[in-house]
Amino acid sequence: MRRSKGALLQEGAQKNLCGKRIRFYRQYCRFSRKQTVAMLAPYGVHMGVDALSGIEYGSRRLCDRELWAFSKIFGV
Repeated sequence: MRRSKGALLQEGAQKNLCGKRIRFYRQYCRFSRKQTVAMLAPYGVHMGVDALSGIEYGSRRLCDRELWAFSKIFGV
């Protein structure tokens, strides 16, 4: 049985599920968004604070390389 794309992502659903956890770890480590973005650069991830905010609130998608960089800076 095949599913349509609509069945995988409902209307109004978040584009990623990692954003809440990224925000949690950023706040737990007491990093500002500006500090977090600066720490991503050595791992080859270049984004602005607006992009990070979009990830945290689920309005921007997250690629695997970005997720890997977040895991490195948060130590998880």
